[in-house]
Amino acid sequence: MTAPWTPDLRTYPNGARSVALHRPGSGLVCAVLAVSAGSATEPPHQPGCAHFAEHAFFAGSARFPTAAVVAEVIGALGGVFDAVTHRDHMLFHIKAPASAGGALLELLGDLRAHTLLSPGEMDRQRTAVRHEIKAAAGQPQRAVRELAGLALYGDTPVGRSPLGDPDVVDRLTTEDALSYLRGAAGPGRSALVVVGDIAPDRVHAAAEAGLGTERPPAEAWSRSSGSFVPPVGLWRETAAETVLGCWSVPACGYLLSHREMQCMRLFNTVLGGSASSRLSRVLRDELGLTYRARSVLEPLADVGALLVLFNCDSEGVSAVLDTVRRVLSRLLDEGVSEREIARARALVKGVYAREREDSHAHARLLALELFRRGRFTSQDAESELLESLTAAEVVEVARQVLAPEQGRCAVVGPRPPATRLTEPGHPWRTAPATRSLASPVPGALPLTL
Repeated sequence: MTAPWTPDLRTYPNGARSVALHRPGSGLVCAVLAVSAGSATEPPHQPGCAHFAEHAFFAGSARFPTAAVVAEVIGALGGVFDAVTHRDHMLFHIKAPASAGGALLELLGDLRAHTLLSPGEMDRQRTAVRHEIKAAAGQPQRAVRELAGLALYGDTPVGRSPLGDPDVVDRLTTEDALSYLRGAAGPGRSALVVVGDIAPDRVHAAAEAGLGTERPPAEAWSRSSGSFVPPVGLWRETAAETVLGCWSVPACGYLLSHREMQCMRLFNTVLGGSASSRLSRVLRDELGLTYRARSVLEPLADVGALLVLFNCDSEGVSAVLDTVRRVLSRLLDEGVSEREIARARALVKGVYAREREDSHAHARLLALELFRRGRFTSQDAESELLESLTAAEVVEVARQVLAPEQGRCAVVGPRPPATRLTEPGHPWRTAPATRSLASPVPGALPLTL
């Protein structure tokens, strides 16, 4: 059954926006301060500036001078908080009981308007960022996604990890972080999104008093444009006994229409987006090459990709990649059945409903809908759109969007992939965790992919 709640959007003269979704009786309030700028908006010579600025936000204000004080105040409200830096956005969120809703909004407003970093606090946050980068390097799932970004977009703000470069983080100053928050994350790129048991008027009043009075920067920072680099296979050594891989196919980002994007979601679901997908059936059930293979769409503002993620033995990389390319080519050449599309529709509708069940996830999704499309759609409207898409239209959009001949692979594992595929013919390169890929890597492996 469709939820009766409707988002209430307000826009202020300086370009800032607020969104309130009243869910009476939920007992919770989730507030997200969203910014439509991320690591792709940071200066090319300062990889990690956006991530450091994310830490600066919760590191204190004039009223709450340190990160420890901020954490203590949020804890006293019965709340939890976190933040994330993406290539195209940053999200700062706090979730607390409804009784603390007013205090929660007041705290967020003060942190935004009066961000403060003392030298000692800055050093603590720099240490925290370095630990986060180090921890991520030990997570193969994250490492292979980051390698895929480099293989697609090169050593650019769009291609690099949003976590940043630890050596550069050591050189960042307080003013670097604050300058990013003022210039890249100005009011025109900001929105306060609140979902929960709090009156919309209170939300908009808090946003108007905070974001609505903020002066736009004299010169707003611009996002780096994304573009695809020539295909390359990237390999990084890990201590794990098995390989994690990612086959990346260039595609379009949010320049697509919403209808086209939904076509791509259905196509992705048929290909590898569910346990009953073609990749899962062939790679796992029929050939036994992998425990798990799945495909995901990763659209950015102007570019994007279809990623196929898999794990296998080192000797199985060639067979997995051959199979992935064959399954994708067959889908594009021969099309999909209406039965497969019907099943994909049901799965996408289920994802839509589940993602909006939790107030935190719902607030995040509202912020991203606002940034990407400037409007919100109801569950009924999404269902109607999905029902109108035919198998023929889905495949036609996929044919126009995907560039499988430009596919490239990223692998983390115990040894270089013993893979020799005739097409496309591009080299494997080793990718040490600290090496830039802006230029060819010395000692590139004499293998073709």
